[in-house]
Amino acid sequence: MSTALADPQPLAGTAPASGASSERRARARAQAAAIADAPRIVRRYSVSREFELRSTSRRRSHRPRPRPRNVDRPRVRHPRRLIAAAVLAAEVVALGMALTVPAFQVRAVTVTGTQLLETDTVAGAAAVPHRSIFALDADTVRARLMNVPWIADASVTTELPNTVRISVVERAPLLRVRRGGADVLVAGNGATMPAPANTFQRWSSIPAVIDDRPGAPQSVSASLAQLLATIAKRFPGVFGTSVAAYTWGTDDVFSIWSTAGWRAVIGHLDTADSVVAVPGQLSALAALRGQVDLAHPAFGYIDLENAAAPSIGGTPGVPPAVLSVNQPQSPQVSERDPTAAPPATRRGWRGSPASG
Repeated sequence: MSTALADPQPLAGTAPASGASSERRARARAQAAAIADAPRIVRRYSVSREFELRSTSRRRSHRPRPRPRNVDRPRVRHPRRLIAAAVLAAEVVALGMALTVPAFQVRAVTVTGTQLLETDTVAGAAAVPHRSIFALDADTVRARLMNVPWIADASVTTELPNTVRISVVERAPLLRVRRGGADVLVAGNGATMPAPANTFQRWSSIPAVIDDRPGAPQSVSASLAQLLATIAKRFPGVFGTSVAAYTWGTDDVFSIWSTAGWRAVIGHLDTADSVVAVPGQLSALAALRGQVDLAHPAFGYIDLENAAAPSIGGTPGVPPAVLSVNQPQSPQVSERDPTAAPPATRRGWRGSPASG
């Protein structure tokens, strides 16, 4: 092919083209000739005739093809899920059985740690419901026990198949109040209860208060009980003698009797201020140790109602009521009671043969 093209001659009967138009056509022909005469690029890769696209007479269908079934793909199994489901079902069945099977219903409640309280009293306060042991709320049972004034601490545990165990820690009594021949124990929080008669020796060493105040029995406040227990503990080291008993006379005067045979008259303790003033009165008593012999006295009382000017007088000696405060009291029958049984009948009721 020629690399140069002559300018075309205008056709017969046509008007000659303008100079600018002829120039553009000439450039276009030159570019076309250059492309046509350029050397061909040799292919580096050739496609086999086997893979060449060839026309076919089959008509092409434009309908959507059905999704092939995944018959050859292996089914994926989830053994962990199956195991978890089986375990959950077993737990639900076991829980249902545990809540309904009679063998796991609470049948026994044991109480330990009691010395003052009756086991039936503790069990009644616990109010353990008769239901499945697995449904028992131990914290709720313990909360009910802690409402008992004489219980300082408690624990509630369960034991299969049907036993509830309760262990309590009782409050230690600080004071023993004797009134009308009967002893009442007082705890540090002011709680009171009758002293068990069959265990008197266990409580005989507790500081005793002989309460002869007229009228209905009056309670001892928690602060006074703690103060009197502290005084009885420190009295020997300070004064060289022990506290035999505290007395509250019919005149409402409170006194401290020593085992040496003298008493310290404190006065009335019917107000909180009077209780607070007791340590100051005992300090005034301690100041007299260099002036009088408290271990071997020649006097019977020291009046501390006026702590600034205590007075001394009387004859030493411990009254029988104070000496007997550490002895168990037997119930007494009033001679004025016409319905009282004769002694022989009472002995027979206690189990001894009745005479006459």
